[in-house]
Formats: sequence, structure tokens, C-alpha cells
Amino acid sequence: MSFGSLKGQDRAIVFLKGVAESGRVANSYIFVGPSGCGRKTAALGFAKLLNCSGPLNGEPCGECHFCKKISNSSCPDVKILTKAKDKTEIGIDIILEAVRSIALKPYEARRKVYIIDGADEITDDAANAILKTLEEPPPSAVLVLIAENYESLLPTIRSRSQAVKFFPVPTADIERILEDAHKIDREKAKLFSRISSGSVGRAIRFSKGNYLEERLRVIESVERGTFFGSDLDGLKRDVLRSHLEIMLSWYRDILVTKASRSAPDSTSPKISPDIINVDKASDIKVSAGALGFDYLQRAIDRILETMDALDKNANPKLAMAALGTMNIE
Repeated sequence: MSFGSLKGQDRAIVFLKGVAESGRVANSYIFVGPSGCGRKTAALGFAKLLNCSGPLNGEPCGECHFCKKISNSSCPDVKILTKAKDKTEIGIDIILEAVRSIALKPYEARRKVYIIDGADEITDDAANAILKTLEEPPPSAVLVLIAENYESLLPTIRSRSQAVKFFPVPTADIERILEDAHKIDREKAKLFSRISSGSVGRAIRFSKGNYLEERLRVIESVERGTFFGSDLDGLKRDVLRSHLEIMLSWYRDILVTKASRSAPDSTSPKISPDIINVDKASDIKVSAGALGFDYLQRAIDRILETMDALDKNANPKLAMAALGTMNIE
């Protein structure tokens, strides 16, 4: 695991290498960007680089004692903190233990590196505990907060941390990774790279499950107008959110295609090259001719509102019922 394995994050990598080389290491960093774009890989690479016995061309060597222990998750001075599987947030108990141990001198490494994966999913008490650590930071410790939503972090935490921005990975890079490293055929790799929203992790996860079947079921039920007539009760929040993401990509594709068809200089309208659901191009083109701009914009707005409600722990059944009124036009 090294910086060289990351795609589309050149600016972040150059910055982190420069920090390590200069020795001017801050006590806290916020790695902000979409899930699956390489933030945790970068954080572990940074931890290696800060402790590596023999860096090579700005990269951790991967062979020294510290590089190997960090790769094997056995270095006592490098820890990844995340929420428990049955929890929706990172609780105060996890953070308090980290605050206690990070204040101690490193056991064997030059620097302690504690990585909080999902820092925008912590309780208020946990956030305040982190803040106390940042107010009096241990001299040999580095805190890396991994977050999707920068604004959700306390302003006082943001002001005491250095933000490192990560971007969605280009679809061409994701496509090559899927083909070369995971032996996925070109057509499927192209599709997975489009529907992953710039996340290598999501693309790999989609390729290993039944996501394509789920996606087709949702799209076909939306096309037939039967989605809200299906049994949505009992579906978990994350499954409902996945359905909403599929719907959002579908209506977005139709809107993009409709806009391209309406261009003044368009003499032979074609499917937009920017669509996500490339295997459904012909259906998208038909829907672009049948649905109006107002309807499509309302649909997208309602879906986004429902996703936001689910993220704020709204009752899933009520949220989906409210979205269902979109069909009454």
C-alpha cells in the first residue's frame, strides 16, 4: 500500500510527501472527499512515510519494520478508529480511549498516527473530546480525520486542522483498475466506473455483489411507474438510500440527454456521452422525449430531499411515502 496505488489524487499526494520531507508536520489533518477515493489508503501511506526507515523517492519503502507492521495493522502507534458495525456514529468511549493513549509517548515509532475513519459520523461528546486533544496536542502525535462532509465537523476542529482535499477518481482510471486488477470485462468495467460516482471502493463493491440486478429492478419499476407500489417496508435504510441513488442517476441521465437534444444547433440528437447508465441508453433517449424539464427537476429535487431526510434519521417509511407523491402530477 503506497501513494503510487492512488489514482486521481496527485495534488494531495504531492502535498503529503512535501510535509514528510520538510518535517513540518501538523498535529491534525482532515482528509476530505467522497467515500472510496483513497483517503484511508493515503492516511496509511502518510503514516508509513512519517515512520519509514528508508523512504524511496518520497514513497515509503514498504519493506522496513514500520512499513510492514503498519501494513499488517500490528503497529501499536498507528491506529484506525471507526464506528462499530451496529452503530451509526463513533461514540465517546472509542474517542476517550484514543485520547488517553495518543497522549502517551510512541511505543516504537517516531510518530503516533491515529486515523478517525468517518470523522463526520461522531457524537457531539466525541467531537468535543477530540477538540480537547487538539487544544493541547501531544508533540509526537498526528491525528488524521477522514470525512466526506467538511462542514459537519466542528468549526473549532476545522480551524485547528489542515484540510487535504481528495477528488472523485476519473472514470477512465476506475475502468482500468477494474480491468487490470480485478479482471472485469471491459463493458462491465465501463458501467461500474460510471455508476460508482468516482469511488474505486464502490465500483469494486458493486462488481462483487448483485448490484446490477438491484439496479435494473429499480430502473424498470421506475419506468413502469410501479416503484412506489412495491413493498418497501422492512428494507434497511442503506438499501433504501441505494435505491434512491439509482433513481437519481436515472433521472439525471434523462435530464442531461434531454438538454443535449434541445441544443439549438442539434440537427441529429444523440444520447449524451455523459450518461451514467450507459447500458440503458436507448431507454434514456425515449424517456428524454417523453418527460418534461419541470417534471425531471422536481423528481431530482424530491429524491435529494428524501436522501437528506434519511441521512438525518427520518422515518424511512414516511420519507419514502412523501417521495411517492412525486407520481401525482
